[in-house]
Amino acid sequence: MADDNALLEKIANHYLFYGSFHSDLGLYNGKMGMVIFFFHYARYTGNSLYEDFAEEFLNEILEKLHTETPISFKRGLAGIGWGMLYLIKQGFMETDIQETFKDMDDKVMEYNLLYMKDRSLETGAKGIGLLSVRTLGQ
Repeated sequence: MADDNALLEKIANHYLFYGSFHSDLGLYNGKMGMVIFFFHYARYTGNSLYEDFAEEFLNEILEKLHTETPISFKRGLAGIGWGMLYLIKQGFMETDIQETFKDMDDKVMEYNLLYMKDRSLETGAKGIGLLSVRTLGQ
């Protein structure tokens, strides 16, 4: 258990130090993944400092989203949107889902998933479809 705590603390310290320099906004290797980590770590440790970092990174993500943001689950809108839905379901944030995700849904709906050759979760139809199914089904 002590080893687990030490490892988690090392991860947190690494993200605290290097996170603001990270340009990838995505879920897999970017800031959205860090946001999820920090919210959970704040709850685990009871230290609101980590929640503050999570909120700061989330705000940065939302400010940097634009019409040219990739749509993929791994690095783009689908993964960021899924991450936000996850945070809502875990009780880390509250928002009007339909209002918050309207622009993301509109962007996702531009793609005909039936004709996409890439069917993968990370960069293709499965990941993009995951966002649209979840948000439209709310």
